Amino acid sequence: MIALAVGGFFHDFNAAAYNAQTGMIAAAEEERFSKRKHHPIVRAKKSSLHSIDFALSKIGADRSQVEYLILSDVQFCPLHAYLISIFPDAHIHFVEHHLCHAAAGYFCSGFNDAAIVALDGFGDLRSGLLAHGKGASIHQHEHISMQNSIGLEYLRVTNQIGLGLYGSEGKTQGLASYGEPKFYDDYLNEIQFHSNGKFDLSDSLSSLKGFIDEEHYSQQKVFYNSFLAERVPRRFCDEPILQVHMDAAASIQKVLDYAVENAAQAMKRATGSKNLVLTGGVAQNSTTNGAILKSGLYDQVYAHPSSSDRGNGLGALLYFVNHYLKESVSLKKPIVYGGGEYDQFEIDKAISAVGLESKILDAPMEETAALISKGNIVGWFQGRSELGARALGNRSILADPRKVENKDILNKKVKHREWFRPFAPAVLWEDAQNWFDTDRPLAYMQFTVPVREPRRDEIPAATHEDGSARVQTVSKEDNRKFYDLISAFKELTGVPVLINTSFNDSSDPIVETPQDALKCLLKTDLDYVVLADRLIKNPSH
Repeated sequence: MIALAVGGFFHDFNAAAYNAQTGMIAAAEEERFSKRKHHPIVRAKKSSLHSIDFALSKIGADRSQVEYLILSDVQFCPLHAYLISIFPDAHIHFVEHHLCHAAAGYFCSGFNDAAIVALDGFGDLRSGLLAHGKGASIHQHEHISMQNSIGLEYLRVTNQIGLGLYGSEGKTQGLASYGEPKFYDDYLNEIQFHSNGKFDLSDSLSSLKGFIDEEHYSQQKVFYNSFLAERVPRRFCDEPILQVHMDAAASIQKVLDYAVENAAQAMKRATGSKNLVLTGGVAQNSTTNGAILKSGLYDQVYAHPSSSDRGNGLGALLYFVNHYLKESVSLKKPIVYGGGEYDQFEIDKAISAVGLESKILDAPMEETAALISKGNIVGWFQGRSELGARALGNRSILADPRKVENKDILNKKVKHREWFRPFAPAVLWEDAQNWFDTDRPLAYMQFTVPVREPRRDEIPAATHEDGSARVQTVSKEDNRKFYDLISAFKELTGVPVLINTSFNDSSDPIVETPQDALKCLLKTDLDYVVLADRLIKNPSH
């Protein structure tokens, strides 16, 4: 039996597939093939379907073998009809949006019992689900309406301070460290928090104006409320960022932390579980995740790396298989390195096609570490690409965290993005506790934790304004090549840390193919790219 699930019917279109005979599961994101960041499809009647074909091929199947088609949202959209027409013989099932988020997180957490907090902007006219995962079942406790969406309010602030809309919330998170939460008390006067974990936004917060545009998902005027209009001057992207904009970011960040902690406390009381799963788009906020971790409410906290809609195809699949087919299927850990892999022939062909020279590295880790230690910024392309929004060592841009100027160089010349955006450190797991305030593996770059004070001056380019960092711990089991590279850098410098940011310009998806990597090299100020064991220098340097 072959089951195919599809998610992301507003943005981040994606697919997942399951072969019941072999037990194989695969997932893929359309943006990696279409090269359209977030691959928005709202109101679209058709879409490219490369992610569907890729996921099916990885489990040894094709379209003709699909017996079950599972769609991630109950609310009908035009693309549903298109997909159903492609699979006319398949049994069709719909799974509610936030159940998909919950299932993606819970069934990839490795837990057999967990409280689940799934919050986002909206989906199926709701903005959240509080649930309890136990065994192969997910028991729904509370739903949060779209009108009371804390994710949408975070997005409204992002829009009001001129940082963009969907996909730009991370900018607000980064800017928050430069501000003071001066509007926090005002916000608490407008939000009623309940003991069951839910919350109600006042009319001055939840008033919604605007329209949705099918090409860009949301236009600049989509979100507005009187609360923000009275306190924060509207900024446009080319205008200076004022202190009031930083304070607005700090305020909504603190509100989000409070809302998620209130929900987590309620679910602790309701379930008695020692484990917590954070999922939904809000769980991409590593500052909030770090605050929940630090609170000590739960023994174990798992924040799903594909927690946004880009993981809802997999969530729909896992919920369907467990709930409807009654097959107990879960993953001990998330599918992280689940994308494409390219052999040496394909790499050499891509290099030749752009007319660049390459050098074969006899010791790729040691020679790349030496380049980075000398101040070079390197694109690192190895093995299968990552799923999700984070690059975890296979499609990464790497730099020396000791050089404070690297943060500005990366932001201005490589990523072409705002000056205040921080960069994540990747650290050897065995050294993590000596450099960061953590006592557990944080392998998926989903938690922000403090950099230990004596270390902040040693890795200034990886330490944010408030002394924190969105850390990735790296073990041999996680990613052997990346581990060996960081180890080689440690051998040279005494520092077991590298800056790790996604291999892309800010307007593009993370690179998937060797061609994508070389295109990024030529359009940015990267110094080198390493494709497997091939070293290519930027011809403009």
